[in-house]
Amino acid sequence: MSRQGKALHLCREYDRLIDRVNDLTKSIGNALNGCRLAAEGNVDKNGRTITHLSEAYASFDMGEAAQLEILSECSSCGIAHKHVHDRKSARKELGIIKRQMRMIGRKGEDEA
Repeated sequence: MSRQGKALHLCREYDRLIDRVNDLTKSIGNALNGCRLAAEGNVDKNGRTITHLSEAYASFDMGEAAQLEILSECSSCGIAHKHVHDRKSARKELGIIKRQMRMIGRKGEDEA
C-alpha cells in the first residue's frame, strides 16, 4: 500500500474510532440514567450523582469480586460498566492510530 493510501486508511480509522468513543460515551450516560440510585437523586459531597457504577469504582481497593457484586445489583450500571471497558479499548486503538499517523508524518519530513 502506498504512503498516501496508508494515510487515507489511517484517517478513516481515526474518524471511525472518534465516532465510536463518542457513541460509547453517550451510551454510558444513557445507561446510567436507568440506575435506581441516580433516579432517587443521591449525590455525594461534591454534588456528583451516586450510581452503583460509581460505588463499584470507588471500592476498587476491595477487589474485583466486590465491584462485580455491587454492579450485579443494577443491570443499567452493568451495561454502563461494559461500555466503559469498550470505550477504553477504543481509546487504546485510537492511540495506536495516532502514533501511526505521526510516523507517516515524520517520514514525510525526512523526505522533504
